[in-house]
Amino acid sequence: MKLILILMIIASLITSCQVKVEEVVSGIWSMDSIYYNGFNIRPCLDGNILTFDKIMEFPVTENNCEDIISTHVNEGKWEIIASDSMPYMINIHTSNKMFSGIHRVIFQNDIDKKMLKMIIQSDKLYIICRKGLYGYDRNIKTINALVKQSTKAK
Repeated sequence: MKLILILMIIASLITSCQVKVEEVVSGIWSMDSIYYNGFNIRPCLDGNILTFDKIMEFPVTENNCEDIISTHVNEGKWEIIASDSMPYMINIHTSNKMFSGIHRVIFQNDIDKKMLKMIIQSDKLYIICRKGLYGYDRNIKTINALVKQSTKAK
């Protein structure tokens, strides 16, 4: 009986942490840099905004970059997933090959600019972005907790 209670408490804590991550990721992020298969593709995109809502929206390609990126789909679905080897990962479901797949998520606290940054990385994709409209001072405890958890070695 005690074991069941302990397992329920642990499951509750894991679930509440995951919900917090999804809440923080939800919203608008500005991309400072983006690399796809080692190429800087920031000049290829029609904007620098990622929107994480029920549907994820990302910029489409332009500027004659078809030799690097061949898809122009600008939306998909996303979910934060748990892993034993990495604290935070995001699974992006889309037919856009550039964004599709499972990527590691690392949070950073930019103390000088007072903003939350997020790195999304995988073998093919590397993005550094910053959270828009996120109250830095009132969320500093959450920011520090996310940074600590996302950079924890397992």
